[in-house]
Amino acid sequence: MFPSFDRKTDFSDDYLRACYAKHQSAVLGFFADRPEKILRLCLTEAGSGRELLRFCGAGDEDVGRSYEVLPHVNRGRRITYWDTITHHNKISSNV
Repeated sequence: MFPSFDRKTDFSDDYLRACYAKHQSAVLGFFADRPEKILRLCLTEAGSGRELLRFCGAGDEDVGRSYEVLPHVNRGRRITYWDTITHHNKISSNV
């Protein structure tokens, strides 16, 4: 999505938006002939959790009302929720 960070020193909002738009265009072009293979959704909209589960192949019995709205675990500037997860393969968020 972005060029080498070693060569670019100006990361203005306009530059980052242009990089995102270029990336989004490439992704949509890649899936243009198979739209069923890509999921586009707004995670804050009601029903997004159910839509995600259905895309992943969950049956109706697995897609309950509890997934009406996805939980938001990163409301702060740091992903503090990540610190609560323990696993021997986990990489620290402070690396």
